Amino acid sequence: MGDLSEFLATLLRSWGTLAPLAIVLAGFVDGIIVVGFFVNGALLFTVAVYFLSQEAVSFPELVFYALLGASLGDHTGYWIGKSLGNRPFSWWPLRKRPDLRAKMEHWLAKHGALSLTAGRFFGPTRSLAPFLAAVFGMKYRAFAYGDLFACATWVILWSIVVLLVVNGYLSLTG
Repeated sequence: MGDLSEFLATLLRSWGTLAPLAIVLAGFVDGIIVVGFFVNGALLFTVAVYFLSQEAVSFPELVFYALLGASLGDHTGYWIGKSLGNRPFSWWPLRKRPDLRAKMEHWLAKHGALSLTAGRFFGPTRSLAPFLAAVFGMKYRAFAYGDLFACATWVILWSIVVLLVVNGYLSLTG
């Protein structure tokens, strides 16, 4: 485990001057369809804690870059969903569970763009919600406003946690 920690620390140190790009990339990867299942918000959290503790970015910069990355990932997922249309319902596992389609359609119809906020706070659906919003025909304008609210809420709350962790770490280490 020590070797992995040392490798990650070395990697992050070498990215110091590219901190904004690293934060945007971590936010993007977290929100992109399929990849977000395997690389979750922990990556973004780790990168952010490191760069904030090293003063490579300020708190407002962290919020901006994380919001930009998360939004780019979500919008990419939306456009992938838009380009695929209804085809995902002919794929496994959705092909075997037509009841899920009805439930998802009902959820989106009932909650609209606010469903993106709920999806953003539940890890496994974070990268899936924008994709499904497009597949089910959510208009881009509604998606864009809903996604901005969802990403802003998530990034601001998440960034406050990062700030608290960094301040706690700095107060312990002097």
